[in-house]
Amino acid sequence: MSAGAWLVPLAAALAAAFTAGIARHRRNRDREEADTLVQLGRAERAVRLIVAQRDEAAAAQDRAEAFGSAVLREHHALREACFDLVKRWESLPSEAGCAHAEQLRRVVRLHGWDAP
Repeated sequence: MSAGAWLVPLAAALAAAFTAGIARHRRNRDREEADTLVQLGRAERAVRLIVAQRDEAAAAQDRAEAFGSAVLREHHALREACFDLVKRWESLPSEAGCAHAEQLRRVVRLHGWDAP
């Protein structure tokens, strides 16, 4: 065989190897792109979950603050009602009324409710 006869099969082999290398590179690149998209999807879901949890925590804090305010208002209203009862019982002429007033004063002191 002449020198030129070896050139054609060698060129064909090099072309086939080059084509196979390009195809392998494209498959690897496509796989990496697909993996990247999967990771981006996971990251997006994680961010959405974190945002939802943050929003729920903020809503829970708002509910807790509203509940605390309502409890404080109720506490003040009950304290005022208690002091009003003490004043009314003190104004009664009988000794029984004063005994009840003293009981209420003890309850007020026990719970740490100061006079307004």
